[in-house]
Amino acid sequence: MQRLCWIRTVKAKPQPIINADGTLTRRTRLLDWNSCLSYARMIAGNTARFRSVQSYRYDDNRGYVCYQVCNAALDIEAVEQLQLQRVRSAEREGPSMVFLGPELGLRAGLYMCCNFYCEPAEQHIYEVDSIHLECTCPDFHLRCRRLGICCKHLCAVSSWLLRAAS
Repeated sequence: MQRLCWIRTVKAKPQPIINADGTLTRRTRLLDWNSCLSYARMIAGNTARFRSVQSYRYDDNRGYVCYQVCNAALDIEAVEQLQLQRVRSAEREGPSMVFLGPELGLRAGLYMCCNFYCEPAEQHIYEVDSIHLECTCPDFHLRCRRLGICCKHLCAVSSWLLRAAS
């Protein structure tokens, strides 16, 4: 019975991670080190479903497992989940974002975005291009561009433009 409980807790939604080459890797939550090694051995044995299985030590007693799935449809589902996370962030934080464009004499489709939802020390101003779908935020450059998804600033400016048009 204990093993079934352990497997159920490990299977709780793995976090997708975007590698430098644009591939998706999944990462488990932190596990005690012995469970981490056991889980890595278990999924590494299933080569039809998993590849690139590695366990990483976080501290003396805990670690996590990173792996890739062989089914491309699961990667598409993970990318869709990442986009949905950004859409939800935009819905939550969008009303606190200020977009300036024509007021500053910028070209059509280019906006400066400041998010007042964040703490003042974390506020940054980003350029958001609603025509070419680009943003200067780190999330867009490090993750979104590789996957072909929009960051929360692009999602928020799209919603803002739709509200302004209606």
